[in-house]
Amino acid sequence: GEDSHLGATNIARVNQEDDSHLGATNIAGINQGEDSHLGATNIARVNQEGDSHLGATNIAGINQGEDSHVGATNIARVNQGDDSHLGATNIAEEEDSHLGEIIIAGVNQVNQGDDSHLGATNIARVNQEEDSHLGATNIARVEDSHLGATNIARVEDSHLGATNIARVEDSHLGATNIARVEDSHLGATNIARVNQGDDSHLGATNDSQKKRGEKE
Repeated sequence: GEDSHLGATNIARVNQEDDSHLGATNIAGINQGEDSHLGATNIARVNQEGDSHLGATNIAGINQGEDSHVGATNIARVNQGDDSHLGATNIAEEEDSHLGEIIIAGVNQVNQGDDSHLGATNIARVNQEEDSHLGATNIARVEDSHLGATNIARVEDSHLGATNIARVEDSHLGATNIARVEDSHLGATNIARVNQGDDSHLGATNDSQKKRGEKE
């Protein structure tokens, strides 16, 4: 649909509506509603409604209702109603969190704002603003992020489906090993120090130290 940014590999049978951002690998048979952000690997048979945020691995046969947030690993045959929040392992000191998982204990310094939904493992020093949806592993100092990534540090206001991204601000990413990227729509691998102009869409591999102006 309109304003669809794909930075993924091997995506089949994807029916996107407005403002769908994909940064995933091997997604098959996905029917996304409006404003669906995917940052997951190997998601099959996912029927999402509006505002569904997935940041999980190996999710099969999930029928999500409206405003369902899934950030778990190996979830099968989950039938969620409206406003169902599935969570994580080892999360502690949470305020207004909805968890649908077993073994919740032992995370250090998790300071969540109102309406924080976590579906992650081992998150430390996370200062979330309102309506932060996390489905990631080992994320530190993340503010107001929709994340489906691993080892992301100092990310502000990002929709991410990437691995090992550092100091990324306001990015829609489906890439690996991206550093110091500001306001980028990326579907690339190993991009470093990319300063892009407004609304730049990249689908490249091994671009370094490139500056893109308003013309692409």
